[in-house]
Amino acid sequence: MLISAAALLTIMTGTLVSATPAQAAAADCPSGLFCLFHHINWGAGRWQINPATTSKNVCWNYANSTFTDGYVVDNASASYIDKSPSKSYGIILYDRNDCTGTGSYSIPLGFGTNVPNLSTEGYYRAFGSYKLVQY
Repeated sequence: MLISAAALLTIMTGTLVSATPAQAAAADCPSGLFCLFHHINWGAGRWQINPATTSKNVCWNYANSTFTDGYVVDNASASYIDKSPSKSYGIILYDRNDCTGTGSYSIPLGFGTNVPNLSTEGYYRAFGSYKLVQY
């Protein structure tokens, strides 16, 4: 009877009610990496860095970096996941290119922090560059 009702609803409205797709989860950031996501709640594309193999104290601009969904990372990050195993690194995200600007956001790595919405931290779509630092 339920199947008949669903079929009738589909015929009448042209749509079928279904579950909402799940958001990306922490598992979507590979072990050992730090990941930024294009949308809040770890949705859409991902950009990642391996702190163990990235040069320290060097400024990197996001202008030529893209998320896995094809969008440019420059000024378009909304959430992050830290799966870096070492607590001896940190990443500083700057609001302008060349590690300049009036704002920056520092994240100590290796603590497994996950922020689903950077706007709750005072930042949203405002990173132009980053620097990996060693403590």
